[in-house]
Formats: sequence, C-alpha cells, structure tokens
Amino acid sequence: MSDDRVVLINLSQRGCCVEIREAIIGGDAILKWESYEAYGAVAWQAGPRLGLMFDRPISYDWVLATRLVDAQTAPVSNILEARLQAKAWSEGQRHI
Repeated sequence: MSDDRVVLINLSQRGCCVEIREAIIGGDAILKWESYEAYGAVAWQAGPRLGLMFDRPISYDWVLATRLVDAQTAPVSNILEARLQAKAWSEGQRHI
C-alpha cells in the first residue's frame, strides 16, 4: 500500500497513519489507495509519520478490504511491526 510518496501504516474508519517521503504543505490531504480515497486533515506529525483524520468516517468494508490486501502482500516483518503498534495503541501508548 504505497507509492513513491506515502506508505500506509495503519487505517481505521476515522483516520490513518502514513509515512511520507516528501513534505506535506498545508493541513489537508487526500489519501488514495487501492480503489478508495478519503479527504481529511493532518492531526499530528512526528518526523516522517503523520496522522490524518478523515472528514467523514470511511466504510468498515473499505478498512477490511485494505487489511486483507495488506495481509496478503506485506512482508512478515511489517505485519509483526503493525501488530505491535496496534497493541501499543490499544493500550493507550503513543507508538511512533
């Protein structure tokens, strides 16, 4: 789930975390992945990672479909890292 500029780290109905390869100008962005797109505002940034809060929640079906594609194509090390980050986030830790 990446192109030349962005790697999608995690995705939920309300937002996502991405890693950027070039600077973002302004506080709004459109995230396009697979056959989907969502508009939102940059909620936080820490180095090359940033959080995007969507204007409107996306369909849960989009989230599931994206996770299925990612699980089939992502290297095992990325899946393990993502699971550790998700666990830390669910426990209230800010993992960046």
